[in-house]
Amino acid sequence: MRRLDRIDEFLLTLVRLRLGAPEEDLTYRFEVSQSRVSKILTNWLPFLAAQFKGLISWPTVGPCHGIFSNFPNTVAAMDCTQVFTERPYNLQSQKAMYSDYKSHTTIKYLGAVDIFTGAFVFLSGGQSGNASDRYMVETSGILDVLIPGQRVFADRGFKVYDLFAKNRAFLTIPSFMKGRAQLPANEALISRLMASGRIHVERAFGRLHEFRILNRVQPIKQSKGLLDDMVVIAAALCNLQPRLIKHQEM
Repeated sequence: MRRLDRIDEFLLTLVRLRLGAPEEDLTYRFEVSQSRVSKILTNWLPFLAAQFKGLISWPTVGPCHGIFSNFPNTVAAMDCTQVFTERPYNLQSQKAMYSDYKSHTTIKYLGAVDIFTGAFVFLSGGQSGNASDRYMVETSGILDVLIPGQRVFADRGFKVYDLFAKNRAFLTIPSFMKGRAQLPANEALISRLMASGRIHVERAFGRLHEFRILNRVQPIKQSKGLLDDMVVIAAALCNLQPRLIKHQEM
């Protein structure tokens, strides 16, 4: 077995993230022991996350043209994504981590995307898959970065107007039918305009999950901190890719 130099250790870490290659595969590819692969990942993932997290920054102003002229100072759309995990042995942990939406135990992340560029502007730490959307907003730290007057789009599940109001910010979600046969014209127009902006958060999460490690079932023995690091690195690298939203899509 050979000793890797730093550039090869960096490459090994990126292969792990992008291809989701198992440690056994990396052992073969890089001709090092599996214990060495584990040590490299344990060292490099926190380091890269610390270096790259600055690429995920909250915007100070929002676009004021195109469809966004209907929603002054809109800066982002937020939603949650989930990463599968092995089932914990502890029954209470199983219940806490079980996502009814995914029918699996998961770790859940709240992310926000700039609706003008498609770049990630916020990413929370992971929470148990059963966490509610309200709990995610309350504990994620997104309320701390909001600037008074800013507006964020979200799905119907995020009924957290009060949390945003406390920060003198605005939350906009699609209208509910509430037993009506159809929405009034003005509400229908607003919902359509919102959907054209909100769809980009789904596209951004799709790009995030092109890092195949996030599509693998994560082992319970792995620390949540390392998974958080992987998500941060993947999101930051997404932000270095060409713009997700083209000007003609505005």
